[in-house]
Amino acid sequence: MWNFVQFPLPKGGNGTGATPHGTQQTPGALGFGLRKTNAIFTSISFLSPVLRVFGAWLADVKIGRFRVLALATAISCTYMVLLVVSGLPSVLRSSGSTAPFMIGYCLRTLLATRQLYRSEVETGIDIRYSSIRSNRQLSHNGSILCAT
Repeated sequence: MWNFVQFPLPKGGNGTGATPHGTQQTPGALGFGLRKTNAIFTSISFLSPVLRVFGAWLADVKIGRFRVLALATAISCTYMVLLVVSGLPSVLRSSGSTAPFMIGYCLRTLLATRQLYRSEVETGIDIRYSSIRSNRQLSHNGSILCAT
């Protein structure tokens, strides 16, 4: 994704950001340059831990774990469509791929995969393993007698 944002479309490519066969050009599409690209990715990554807490709060206090996972799945479908649309040659040629790419990348990083899924899946795994550990009965030599 970094090359897609940082470098412009290569001359003689197929229009999707790929380089022509047999050249040493750098693939890219949006042409923002190093400074803007670094600012975009760093600022979005900086907000990620805050939104993980928001996802946990949303599941625990407001709508529940299953609904948060369903919401994350819907957001994931949306961001995938936006990222595909931003890479279409006709959209890249018309300089209209910046908005769908940025919205899709923000949805991907800030909400769906990073924050909502992780806060719920990690909590669910922790709950399952803590209940398994608490129900074990050990004999004097350390072997498990009963694990329910």
